[in-house]
Amino acid sequence: MRGSNRAPRLWMALLPLVVLACSAGPGEVYEEMVAAAAEGNVDRFVAHFSDESRGLVRGLIELAGAYGGDKKNPLSLIGGGRVVREEPVACPEESRGAYASCNALTIQQGSRYRKLLFVETDAGWVIDLRVLETFWKDKRNLSF
Repeated sequence: MRGSNRAPRLWMALLPLVVLACSAGPGEVYEEMVAAAAEGNVDRFVAHFSDESRGLVRGLIELAGAYGGDKKNPLSLIGGGRVVREEPVACPEESRGAYASCNALTIQQGSRYRKLLFVETDAGWVIDLRVLETFWKDKRNLSF
């Protein structure tokens, strides 16, 4: 009978590893953001930003909607580009204590390329606008 209790305990011990292995990386998160933007699903879209950034992104979406500014709407700006490169990068100095790791995605939209920085949180990979702004201050990380 002792052996019958081992299987549930083994699964309980392995469950966190299985969940960790199945968590989406920055590339998959970006694809989810693109899909949410295409559907106009604001809640699903803003869920991929840090807690501190969500209110600002939601506000920008509402302002763009109120004034008919699709060109400045974050839902339109995310675009339908494809990820051509994903690489771990050093987190900007201002955020090093806040996030364990950062990954940069190079996104291609037609002939243009741009970089997005994702930060890893306990909840997964997200975009933190404050950290992204710092990342873009380095000219090598701007659109090209």
